[in-house]
Amino acid sequence: MLRGRGWRRLLGLLPMGYSIGHHTLVNYTGRRDAEPPGWATSLRGTADDLVAYVPLVCLLIAIALDFGQLQRSKRGMPTVLLDAERAGRTGTGALAGFGGRCLPWTAVIALRFARMRRALLYAAGRTDPERLELLHQAVADTAARIDAADREGVWNSGRIRAHLKATRHSRPWRRRWPLLAIPLVLMLPSLLFLGVGSFTLTKGLQESFTTGIGPSVLMWFGIAGLAWCVVQLVLLIRAWRTTRGLLEAHGVRVFSLSRDCPEVDAFSFRDRGIPFILLSTEKTAERGRFDAAHELGHLVMHGEEQVPHGPQAEGEAHRFAAALLMPAADVLAYAPRNPSTNWILQAKRRWKVAAMALAHRLHELNLTTEWQYRTHCVELSRLGYRRDEPQSRLGRETSQVLGKVFAALRAEGIRPADVSRDR
Repeated sequence: MLRGRGWRRLLGLLPMGYSIGHHTLVNYTGRRDAEPPGWATSLRGTADDLVAYVPLVCLLIAIALDFGQLQRSKRGMPTVLLDAERAGRTGTGALAGFGGRCLPWTAVIALRFARMRRALLYAAGRTDPERLELLHQAVADTAARIDAADREGVWNSGRIRAHLKATRHSRPWRRRWPLLAIPLVLMLPSLLFLGVGSFTLTKGLQESFTTGIGPSVLMWFGIAGLAWCVVQLVLLIRAWRTTRGLLEAHGVRVFSLSRDCPEVDAFSFRDRGIPFILLSTEKTAERGRFDAAHELGHLVMHGEEQVPHGPQAEGEAHRFAAALLMPAADVLAYAPRNPSTNWILQAKRRWKVAAMALAHRLHELNLTTEWQYRTHCVELSRLGYRRDEPQSRLGRETSQVLGKVFAALRAEGIRPADVSRDR
């Protein structure tokens, strides 16, 4: 209710006002235990009687406001409605009918669609429409697919199981399950300690946690959990570090290509043992990062004197850049299996890479099938992500060395014009 507009926002203050008033009244009467005023005793008794009903009333008001917001948003976004809803059925009835077509798969699709659509409808009117465009398009596309599949003869359980069995050979979970199992194991003692509670039947288990080596076990598991969080944070920071800063920190000279060479994206070379990388400034920040990592792959893998050329060298540098910017451990821990195109468009911001590069990396790690990868490429091309990154807010990385050099010069009172004259 506090997120509402106008008078609706005031309704969100009701439960807080009631709680503050009730707390104040209890303290007031508690100070006058000997002889509290009659009005205070009566008012407190009324407040105690209503304390169980106030949350329920606030919940009903919130449900009513939420329902009204959803209905208004549906009228403003007819493309997210299902054909069954346009025919007069309720949203719950339409999704329940589709969800029962071929359990459990259609039920999962229906629940996921309901969650996405509710998020879109609830945000409508409160968020800039441009920021909701991708979500709106994803919900509309899913609604169209549900309508196309909501009929007899489309769903075949045997065919679905055969397809899942055919794609199970990749088994990305074999590489991902340790990343999920480690935090679960680390949380197990704490969850068990919280689960035993204060029950009489678990008295012996409670004592084992609070006496002897029990506290030490909890403490060491807690330390191990913190260490695991630090490891994950380090991996995340490594994935987020600026590519140009990483190159310059290891002695690579990074320069920009002239605008007179639009046909060249990037290239690298060594001069008397010093590595150089030249990058185009006409490309988006995401593609510039990948080009820098690609050229670093050439410098690392193809020797000082060897001039990389041919599909094999380019493929090696491409895989190097993908592994550097999108580490396998991080992608496998974060990405779901068979992600949607909309998920790729949202997740590319995590690794600051192009949507096409992330789609290829997901397929490379066997998180998508060949058919899904081709579908992602077609959809991304249709949305303009083949050669560009529409609506990208990522700024291009700049040299950190030059900034530090000029800062040091300014500290010594030397101006750039003085350096130019000395040159």
